[in-house]
Amino acid sequence: QLATDRAGLQRRGAEQAAHVAEHRHAERVHTALFRIADAASSVQEMPAFYATMHQIVGELMEARNFFVALYDEATERVNFPYYVDEVDPVVPDPRVWHKMGLGDAKGLTAYVLRTGCPQQLTARRQMELVEQGEVELLGLLSVDWLGVPLRTGGRTLGVLVVQSYSEGGAYTDQDLALLAYAGQHIATAL
Repeated sequence: QLATDRAGLQRRGAEQAAHVAEHRHAERVHTALFRIADAASSVQEMPAFYATMHQIVGELMEARNFFVALYDEATERVNFPYYVDEVDPVVPDPRVWHKMGLGDAKGLTAYVLRTGCPQQLTARRQMELVEQGEVELLGLLSVDWLGVPLRTGGRTLGVLVVQSYSEGGAYTDQDLALLAYAGQHIATAL
């Protein structure tokens, strides 16, 4: 009887600890979402705004590798005004606009622009897209890649991306939803 009671207490303790951890995570997400909305409503300079978004997103998910790509629909060109990558030494020049399908505008970012849909791409899926001729591999292959279109008023203004190079750095549906939320606010700020 004593062993049964002890096991029950341990199980209830573990359940309670899990509930507390879940509640704390929900509070952190809520606070981060508020900070994202607040930052978007008070933009002074876009580079500082991108850095703030990077910091907030990085508090909730793996975001050491984070970039913003802008898209000019009229000229069909892509630009990378904010780009942080801990592994890949080749960083796109923020002053250059690349024609879609050429240069730095022929990879996964261009794929998100063409499809207009959020994408979560494992290394395997990235290679499948390369083999299918949908994209070219630019830079190093990441373990997991998330990209969401920056959309407002029915127009796509760019793409927001995070990527992980480390095993065990897989993103979740919750991460994709959070990135999409941040992307909505970046699009509004643009």
